[in-house]
Amino acid sequence: SQDFDEHRRGMSHFSDSQVAAQEKTLYSTQGLSKACQFVYNDAKFVNERAQSDILLLSRGITRLNKRASKDVAVLGLGFLKLDARARKDTRKIDNSVKEQAAHLTNFARILKERAHSDLKKAADQHWSDGALEADLRRADMVVRRRAMEDAFMALKFVRDIHDMMATKLQYQLPMDGSFPLQI
Repeated sequence: SQDFDEHRRGMSHFSDSQVAAQEKTLYSTQGLSKACQFVYNDAKFVNERAQSDILLLSRGITRLNKRASKDVAVLGLGFLKLDARARKDTRKIDNSVKEQAAHLTNFARILKERAHSDLKKAADQHWSDGALEADLRRADMVVRRRAMEDAFMALKFVRDIHDMMATKLQYQLPMDGSFPLQI
């Protein structure tokens, strides 16, 4: 049979099987259209949600970055304060050490002057107690003893030479006891 018949006015008329197929197609197309509309709406919702989440993440990251920058600035300021305090303390210590060194130098100078003064007093007392005469007598005795030792050594030396000459002459003399005279 013919798929479609013409109406009186020239319009096409669909057969029942075609109308059913068309309705099926229309129903399928409407279902597909609704499914596409549903998927589109879901995709639009997911996209909006993703954009919102990205915006929230971006804001969160920006806040964290600002907080980290502030924390770094606070830490940097803290380190600068610690460095300034350390420099100040170092200067105080340096000044304190310099002052202590000056005090110790002054103390050592005073002790040196006192020791020099005490030594001078002891030497003056020593000389004023007649120690000069005693020291001179002691030095004179040492000199005399050395002179006597030197003289004794010289005498010993002369005696040794005399003994050697006498021994040599004794071996050279004839046994009979006469002296040969040679002129």
